[in-house]
Amino acid sequence: MRPIKLEIQGLQSFNEKQTIDFETLTEHGLFGIFGETGSGKSTILDALTLALYGNVVRIKDTKDDKLIDLLNINSEKIMVAYEFFIGEDRYYVERTFPKKKNKDEFGQSKASFIVNGEIRADKVGEVNSCIGEIIGLSMDDFTRSVVLPQGKFSEFLKLTGKEKRNMLERVFGLEEYGKKLMMKLSGEKNSKEKEVAALDNIILGKGDVSLEELQEKKEEFAKLQDEKKELFEKFEIFMKEYSDKEEVYKLLKEKNTLLDEKKSLDSEKEMSENIDEKIKKGERSAQVIKFFDKLSQCEKSISDYKNQVELKEKELLEKVNEKKAFSDILEKLQESEQKLIERDQDINLDSEEYDAVSNGVHNGKSFLELESELTNLGENISEEKTNLVKLQKIQEENIENLSEVDKKLEDLEDKDNDALEAVRKKIEILNIEKKEVEFLEEDIKLLEKDLDESQKEKSFLEKTLLSKDQELKKACEEKDEKIAQRLAKDLKEGEPCPVCGSKTHPNLAMDSQKNSDESLIESIEADKKNLEKKLYRINLEKISSDLENKRIQLNKRNTSDINSKIEKLKKEFEKIDVENQEIATKKEKLTSLKNQLSTDKTVLTQKKENCQKFLKNHEELEKNKIKKRDFIKKQLIQTVPSYMSDGLRIEDLEIRLSQMKEIKKEQLEIKKDLTNLRSGIKENSKLQENLNEVINNTKNSLWEINGSLKEKESQAELYSKEAKEKMECFGFISKNEVEESFIPENEMENLKNWIEEYKSKYEKNRISLDNLQNKIKDKMVTELQWENLQKDKSYLENQKEKLDSKVLLLEKNLSDMEKLLKEVRGLKNELAIKKKELSLLEDLSKLFQGNTFVEYLAVSRLKGIVSNAALRLSRITNGKYSLTIDDSANFLVVDNFNGGARRRSSTLSGGETFLVSLSLALALSNQIQLKGKSQLEFFFLDEGFGTLDSSLLDRVITSLETLKNQEKLKVGIITHVEDIKERVPRKLEVYAAVPGESGTVVKMV
Repeated sequence: MRPIKLEIQGLQSFNEKQTIDFETLTEHGLFGIFGETGSGKSTILDALTLALYGNVVRIKDTKDDKLIDLLNINSEKIMVAYEFFIGEDRYYVERTFPKKKNKDEFGQSKASFIVNGEIRADKVGEVNSCIGEIIGLSMDDFTRSVVLPQGKFSEFLKLTGKEKRNMLERVFGLEEYGKKLMMKLSGEKNSKEKEVAALDNIILGKGDVSLEELQEKKEEFAKLQDEKKELFEKFEIFMKEYSDKEEVYKLLKEKNTLLDEKKSLDSEKEMSENIDEKIKKGERSAQVIKFFDKLSQCEKSISDYKNQVELKEKELLEKVNEKKAFSDILEKLQESEQKLIERDQDINLDSEEYDAVSNGVHNGKSFLELESELTNLGENISEEKTNLVKLQKIQEENIENLSEVDKKLEDLEDKDNDALEAVRKKIEILNIEKKEVEFLEEDIKLLEKDLDESQKEKSFLEKTLLSKDQELKKACEEKDEKIAQRLAKDLKEGEPCPVCGSKTHPNLAMDSQKNSDESLIESIEADKKNLEKKLYRINLEKISSDLENKRIQLNKRNTSDINSKIEKLKKEFEKIDVENQEIATKKEKLTSLKNQLSTDKTVLTQKKENCQKFLKNHEELEKNKIKKRDFIKKQLIQTVPSYMSDGLRIEDLEIRLSQMKEIKKEQLEIKKDLTNLRSGIKENSKLQENLNEVINNTKNSLWEINGSLKEKESQAELYSKEAKEKMECFGFISKNEVEESFIPENEMENLKNWIEEYKSKYEKNRISLDNLQNKIKDKMVTELQWENLQKDKSYLENQKEKLDSKVLLLEKNLSDMEKLLKEVRGLKNELAIKKKELSLLEDLSKLFQGNTFVEYLAVSRLKGIVSNAALRLSRITNGKYSLTIDDSANFLVVDNFNGGARRRSSTLSGGETFLVSLSLALALSNQIQLKGKSQLEFFFLDEGFGTLDSSLLDRVITSLETLKNQEKLKVGIITHVEDIKERVPRKLEVYAAVPGESGTVVKMV
């Protein structure tokens, strides 16, 4: 347990809420609580026990157990809260005792218990249970070994017998070897007794099956097997006879079926003969009817040829008429051709004159167009020359403006910037100084971080040292516990045990390895020395000194004065900067204007160049067009001299050209019509030739058809004659009779198949009957005989089935009996094992009765505590006193300066009692582990130092100071002795209450 914080309100002299920061108070290990007598020092321990156990020692030990007496007269409630660590877990417990209105008693008290920020209990009973579970010490044990209030200091020293044993049992968690072990043995014994009783009941429930009954069943089974064999032999003989008669019976049945089939076939015999006759007549009619078919085909061909002759004659007449019409059209086309030839000769056009007039019109138009273009070109050239003069003037003005702007810009550039530069340099100097301050602050942060990390490392090393102490303690405990095992090694059956006195020794312990325990302890001690060296290397004082120097340097620098100067300079800089911005704005505008003027200059220069280029191009174009105009005029004079000499205008040439074009158009149309007419004449001649060819072909076709018609008529006459001859030959009277007798091919096929199938069935039936008769011969099985055989078979099968069931049932009974016998035998073996285990448990129960084993363990642990306390006492008294125990575990003080004389604790003086009790209490605290999990980490002493002289007091304080590094134990001293105050590194002053003003006040100094 490692205390963190304690809060007290309304308890005795504590009226207002007071908080004690144990983390700060215990950081150096040893601390003191000082104050005048009656100031409330001991109340702090009362508050601690009240928070944990809901009670205080001074009230619990009185007959009148009234907590209300501890309530401050000015308060309405008592509130105590205690926060602490056990291992890595953080615990917080709070209790409140509110006073009832107008009554001198408390109402319902409240309590809460929090673990690692999570509420575990909020009721008084639940909180008490949680405290008991995590601490494992009663309030009495706690005040005898951890927190020693006034009057309780020597209580552990004076404990005897059962009371001392019970305390050690609780403190060292030996309950599991005492009452808990007995309870566990009792539980195991009861459980084993129930298992034995349950097995007895199961065996009883299975029933008693003897080997004699099993033998009888086996004999009965053998008898049934013989009966089964006899019945099976009889059944096989019967089945052989049954099989023979079954075959005869089936053959007779088959014979009757075939006879029925023969009767049916005989009834169809007449029909088969009729069908056979019909087939023969049909075959004869087929020989005759093919001639009638040929005759019919010839008659159809004759009819078709006659129709073709009629169509051809009609077609020939149409073609002859068509040829006559084409001849009339040809005469008319030839007449039109002659008329067009005569008209073409009448309107003859001179082609040279037409070409000369056409060229004259074209050149004349071109001449007029050029005259117009030259006029427009002259106007454009004159206008462009005017523009060129204007551009020249604008360019001169632009150059003057640009020169003026350059002069203004030079004036602005000459402005003085020295003031702005001076201010900027001053700000830079101040910023450098400010940066140095920031570096100092950064160094301080790094040193603080280094200090914090060193403190954490120191804390970690201290925790590791504490862990090693716990490992060392555990190793020592294991070494002590193995004493029992070593003792058991020398026990012999029949000799009494020195611990319990028993002469029977079940489950003797095996000897352990001594060397492994000693080497482990040496290893842990070596680790502790290494950790202590690392702790020594951590120089917190140097880091703190460097940090303080840096802070002094920082304080010398006036950061606020530097910032003030920077602000003033910044304002001056801003003022100058505003002026510069105005100048910059003007410069920007002038620069923009200069850029615009430069751009305008470039544009004007470009326009001027474009204008000059335009004039040059147009003047060149004008020259070319004049040349072209003169050339065209010359062409006109040469082309149409008669028109030009007579002063004929271009319009007259156009009229003449139009007339000539009309004549030329008519000539073209005549040529086109002549071409079409000649093409029509040619096409007409071709059509007439084609018609002549068609007419000739039609005449030839008509002659061929008439020839084929005559040939078919001759064939028809021949076929008619042959058909009559065939009818007479096959006995047919008329054509109708032939047609009625004719059978189609499919029907003929079906009739033939039916006849063939009928004959096949008839023959097959005859053969089968002959074969059956050969098999049956003179054998006979009547229906009555067959029915009797069926009944006999059914009876025998029934008997066989019943006998099979009996055999199977008896076989199952035999199997069940054998299985049951095996199961009962196994249960009886298991019962014997359980009874043996029960007997061992009963022996163990007798062995551990009376807490003999626990007493042995408690004394063994007590010897370790006494050994530790003896070393402490010897150091404190410079070897004068030591400590031991007698055979009854009573404490004895050894006076080494008086020949090693041993004295009982009751003969000690007050100072001697304090020294022995302190040594014992510290040794006990060193051995205590809360619930066997975490070592106790603090110890409280209330008074007792007043009985010591200055020399002893000095040695006691020195001894307590060494506990910090050696055992990681936080020791608190409550006293009013002033000499102690100077030796304690951390102090808590308790100021007595002032009536009417305030209650007790605590303050860290």
